[in-house]
Amino acid sequence: MEQLYPIQAFELDQNNSIVFLVLGTTLFCYITYWFFIHSTIFKKRCDTFLKKETLPFYRIVIGRYFGFLMLGVIPLSLLYVVGKFSLASLGIQFSAAQASFNITASLILGILAISINWFRRKNENNLLTYPQIRIKNWNISLVLKNSISWGFYLLGYEILFRGVLLFPLVPIFGLYPAIAINTIIYSLVHIPKGLGETLGSILLGIVLCILTLKTGSIFIAFMAHLFLAISNFLFSLQQHRKMNFSKI
Repeated sequence: MEQLYPIQAFELDQNNSIVFLVLGTTLFCYITYWFFIHSTIFKKRCDTFLKKETLPFYRIVIGRYFGFLMLGVIPLSLLYVVGKFSLASLGIQFSAAQASFNITASLILGILAISINWFRRKNENNLLTYPQIRIKNWNISLVLKNSISWGFYLLGYEILFRGVLLFPLVPIFGLYPAIAINTIIYSLVHIPKGLGETLGSILLGIVLCILTLKTGSIFIAFMAHLFLAISNFLFSLQQHRKMNFSKI
C-alpha cells in the first residue's frame, strides 16, 4: 500500500540549520528564563540574599535583568557567533536615514499606548496584575529603578522577538509566514497574562513586525513596548488603593 505521506531523507542544509538555530534558541532561552524566575531555587536565593523589606521589589527587578540576559544577550550572541549574523541583520541598529520615521512612529504608538492605558487605568482586572511589583510604599527612587529594569527587560524581549525570531526567517519562509510564526509564538507567551493581553498581542505583534521589517530596526518595537509598560505602571500605581507614593 502506497504511503500517503512518504518520509524523505532529511538533509540539514543551511536553511534548515538557521531555522533550528533560531527556533531552538528562542524556545530554550525563553523557557529557561520563564521557569527559572518562577523556580523555588530563584526564590530561595532571593530570600537568602535580599532583605525582607526589599524582597518583593528586588526579586522582580533581578528577574527582569535576568530576562535581559536570557532573552537578549544570549540569543544575540548565539546568532552572532554560531549563525554568523551581523547585529544590523538582526535589527540592532538605528539608521540615520530612517530616523524621522522611527521617531515619528514611536511617538504615535507611544501616544496610542498611553491613551489606551489611561482609559483602562481603573480596570479592576488590570489592577489585579499591575503594578507587577506589589509593594505598598513607593518613592521616586523605586519608580526610577522599576522603570529602568523594565527598559532592560523589554530591550532583551524585543531583541528576541522582533530581532532573532523575525529577520532570519523572512528569507527562508517569506514575509507573511515569518510574521505569522513570530506572532503565534509572541501571543502564546502572553497566555499567562490572560485572554485580553493574549488577543491584544496578536494585533500588536503584527504591527510591530511590519514596522520592524520596514525600518530594519527593533527601535520602534522597543519604544512602543516601553511606552506601554511604563505608562501602565504609572497609571496603575496612581489608581491602586493599597499603594502609596511619596517623593522621599
